[in-house]
Amino acid sequence: MAAFQLLGERAVRFWHDQLFYKPAKHGGVVAWHQDYSYWIRTVAMQHLTCWTGLDDATIENGCLYYVPKSHTWGLLDAP
Repeated sequence: MAAFQLLGERAVRFWHDQLFYKPAKHGGVVAWHQDYSYWIRTVAMQHLTCWTGLDDATIENGCLYYVPKSHTWGLLDAP
C-alpha cells in the first residue's frame, strides 16, 4: 500500500528483491550507485527502491547513506 501511494496510485508490481548481508563492523562495500543503472528492464523513473534495516543502523556500524537532493540529478551513466 505504501508503494502504491508513493507512486501516485498507479498499478504496482513487485519485480525483484535481494539481500545484502553485511554484518556490523565486518566491512563490505556497495559503491555509490543509482538502482536504475542495474534494472535496465524497467522504464526510467518508474520504479521504487525500499531499504529495510534488519538491525539498528548507526554511523559506528556502517549505516546506509543517501546523498541529499541526489534525486534531483536525473539519471547518471551506469558504472
